[in-house]
Amino acid sequence: PPPRPPPMSCRRQRQMCIRDSERAKGLEQTEKEELLEQIDATATMIERLLELARAQQNASFRHQQVDMVEVASTVKTLMQPLAERAQVTIEVCEKDGGLKIESDRTAWIVAIKNLVDNALNHAVGVSFVRVTAFSDQITVENDGSSISPDDKMHIFERFFRGGESTADGGGGLGLSIVRQIAEAAGASIEHADRNPTGSIFRIQFKTA
Repeated sequence: PPPRPPPMSCRRQRQMCIRDSERAKGLEQTEKEELLEQIDATATMIERLLELARAQQNASFRHQQVDMVEVASTVKTLMQPLAERAQVTIEVCEKDGGLKIESDRTAWIVAIKNLVDNALNHAVGVSFVRVTAFSDQITVENDGSSISPDDKMHIFERFFRGGESTADGGGGLGLSIVRQIAEAAGASIEHADRNPTGSIFRIQFKTA
């Protein structure tokens, strides 16, 4: 199935529902915004739980040749509205001929989307997010605030929310889902600090 857009891209539909709702007619604008935020958080949590369930059942993955540059470009298109609101540039780069693997395309769209979403929503001062496909790895980096030493030990754990988080609608599941997808594909994921600031998430694939 085609990838679903991020929950925030459905915000207009929810605005229309609230506008037409009898219960919402008596609400102040700030109350409507709070209600929208609660709906957004619930929708994101549901999406993350569904992604986690699918990642855990990796036997259901559809194996095909996946072009990771194409995956990254698809994620850029999906996340562009959110990036524009945050005034962040998403870059997609190809090095050493890019990366093609035998795996599940939809699962990797979820994984890279979660990494980009993590950079947009959980780091302060981000101006760009760069996804780079090498011949044996893919990296997602940003120039925002670095992850604290205490948080680094737990970032791939389920339901963990870091201290720098600016949004927690996903319930702390995003990075754990990425790890689950990577491990199902026989890959590994690690985090490193970016110089001078920011983070780099690196997914390393096994070479023949």
